[in-house]
Amino acid sequence: FGDYEVSFYHDNISSNGVIITDADSDGDREIWTGRGDKTIALSLVGATSAPASPAGVQATPLDSSRISLSWYSVPGADSYEVLRGTNAEHLIYHVSTADAAFTDANLIAGRRYFYAVVTNDADRPVSKSLPSTPVSAVPGANPFLISATMETDNAIRLVFSEKMNESILEKNNYYPSRQLGSLSSVAADAGGRNVLLSFSRPFAETGTFLIFVKELYSENRVPIDTGRNSASVNIKKIAGPPYIKSAQLRNNNGLEVIFNEPMQLSTITDTANYDMGSEINIQSITTSGDQYDRVLLQLGMKQNFGAIGKVYSLKVQQVRNVAGIAIKPGRGDRIQLIFSKTTLDDVFVYPNPYKSGMMSEKMTFANLTARATIEIFDLHGRRLCILYEKDGDGGLAWNLDDDKGEKVSSGIYFYRVKADSQTFTGKLAIIR
Repeated sequence: FGDYEVSFYHDNISSNGVIITDADSDGDREIWTGRGDKTIALSLVGATSAPASPAGVQATPLDSSRISLSWYSVPGADSYEVLRGTNAEHLIYHVSTADAAFTDANLIAGRRYFYAVVTNDADRPVSKSLPSTPVSAVPGANPFLISATMETDNAIRLVFSEKMNESILEKNNYYPSRQLGSLSSVAADAGGRNVLLSFSRPFAETGTFLIFVKELYSENRVPIDTGRNSASVNIKKIAGPPYIKSAQLRNNNGLEVIFNEPMQLSTITDTANYDMGSEINIQSITTSGDQYDRVLLQLGMKQNFGAIGKVYSLKVQQVRNVAGIAIKPGRGDRIQLIFSKTTLDDVFVYPNPYKSGMMSEKMTFANLTARATIEIFDLHGRRLCILYEKDGDGGLAWNLDDDKGEKVSSGIYFYRVKADSQTFTGKLAIIR
């Protein structure tokens, strides 16, 4: 995008011309331009202006009565004022601090608190900045791990005290004892209160083993109780019912389902025994030779399918092993599917173009790797925002906001996707 350096930027400008003049005779020239139905003046932070507002303000609940605030330091700041309220539109002075951080205490659990931060700099003619963009958080009791139970010969179910957020899908947040083997996948269940940990092989040892978890958060982003973040699981050899072992994409609309043992041919090839929801129907089922422990489902979809940022669910019923034992409800009859790509070769964006009035004001980047970075630029090479794909589902929805939280206007934009040493570039269009 060239060697140009951005010296000034502001979004939502609906004019192709500007006037630069010192209209208020304060010694600093302003940039006058159009923004919708009004004219606005913009000025850089200079010697005669107010200090800059703090950037990067974050609010993180710590427990049932505390919220941690942090932000980037502003050069020259003497102190900061923290504004607080239960409504983003009505924030009042709460406390002053010399640090770029503050922990608010004695809060009411379950209540949402809004915050903004003001910079104080006594050396400037106007000593106070405008408030930062409001952020919010809800204090609550720290979630904890209730139990760990052996589900199948290579799976363990963890039960938490409350519904957790997407952090429970991150495999690196779990630390099972080495005797349990290598963790291969994590699936959420019971509305986010349970997770099913699947291991690459059946458990080789019996006995009681420990599982630790970390960096897990509740639905309101309250961190897990570090004093109750482990549980013991009793591993024993059992001859349990059959279950779904894994499932993976084989082509654009083919899904290979693998069971833990050979199954009855008549039951694994009956389309009525499979359910993936109203948006996906099972058109046909085939087997591979005499390998009756796996089938290939040919899917019919009403929309995009695969690595597009969605979690799918497959449920089976009335499927039996060769001994006539059926898969039990709630015991391996359901599996959640999360897909991602190994390369960026097939990345695409939809809907593209985005048109104002669509049901969802979002554009989705699809066919991403499990970890990727997306940068969006305007036609002048100015970066508008940077997005991060890190939950491993192969897709990332963009709400059409730039890094300042402002909606991106109509136009053609470039995007660049990076993952390790791979790079993919493309264009997208927004029509408002």
